[in-house]
Amino acid sequence: YAFRCGTLCITRGDHATKLLQYCGQPVSVDTRYAERSVTTRFGRVIPGYREEVKIEEWVYNFGPSQLLRIVRLENDIVAKVDTRGYGY
Repeated sequence: YAFRCGTLCITRGDHATKLLQYCGQPVSVDTRYAERSVTTRFGRVIPGYREEVKIEEWVYNFGPSQLLRIVRLENDIVAKVDTRGYGY
């Protein structure tokens, strides 16, 4: 899923610096850390190995005529984009 900031597009896999450059500062940021299994690039789990992941949810409010955008970043990479109700 992607969304536009002006004429520029944000998609899964983009870095947080691109998000900041194109969309500016979010209205809120929620940060937490989680632990997950380490996988190979082919998707196989490597037994006994775990990694800590920084998970952030950035909320963008573009006003009452547009939906709120919730951008989930994992280790500063866009992992998911959701929408919520209209902004304020």
